[in-house]
Amino acid sequence: MRLNIGLGFAIIVLAFPILESVGIYQVWQAIGAWTLAWLALTILLGWGLLLHVQKGWALQILGALQSGASPWHALTAVGLRFIAGLLFIIPGPVSDAIGLVLFLASFVFPAPALRSHAGWGGVGGEVEGERDAAPGVIDGEWRRVDDPLLAPDFTRNREPSDSVK
Repeated sequence: MRLNIGLGFAIIVLAFPILESVGIYQVWQAIGAWTLAWLALTILLGWGLLLHVQKGWALQILGALQSGASPWHALTAVGLRFIAGLLFIIPGPVSDAIGLVLFLASFVFPAPALRSHAGWGGVGGEVEGERDAAPGVIDGEWRRVDDPLLAPDFTRNREPSDSVK
């Protein structure tokens, strides 16, 4: 007999509040009235985390793009922190434990090796034939053109604008 995926999801969604209630009761039995402080603290922590993620997600992705790293890693870390904040807002030890794991995973998530700005090369980030250069130096080729017919002269046939007269 095959279990319907929708039915399994519905059972999990309906069992979660019951599991959280039993968990809160168990914590209350263990630490008493400190349970209320713990619940209030985790709700405030979740709210603060959501505000932090709301204000900083674009900067983290932009920073990853400017450094040459993949924006998907920054987006994944921001997404993990957002889900962790939502789970901290839900009162209960189960959601707090899952939220804590996701929050810590957002910092441990491995950042990829920096890629080259020149061409987003292969595995190591290097482009074939790329030379080592100092940061901020653009490597290229140029040639000098001494023929006056090839060099444009922008001063010829130009009259001063009305503001200069």
